[in-house]
Amino acid sequence: MKYLIARNLRRVKLYNKTETKRLTLKSIITNQLLPKQPRILAMSELMILRKNLRSKIRNRCLITQRSRAFLRILKVSRIKLKEYSNWGLIPGIRKSSW
Repeated sequence: MKYLIARNLRRVKLYNKTETKRLTLKSIITNQLLPKQPRILAMSELMILRKNLRSKIRNRCLITQRSRAFLRILKVSRIKLKEYSNWGLIPGIRKSSW
């Protein structure tokens, strides 16, 4: 389990490191005002970078590091959401009864 968390953290760091470079290269490529040669160089550099790294990052619960049944809005798993809502720790959410 710890190796999965460590691998995910490595992926997040690598994504954060390469994303700014990827965005600058894409802006150079799409800029029609620049000459053709720098745009071609930027295109070749962009092809060297790893592709689609964002899709490999798993969303994990901040408390339990559980990757399944993750709620993006609160960044917790469904189990912790149920516990915290029963205790009244999440504002605006409470246990339903009818």
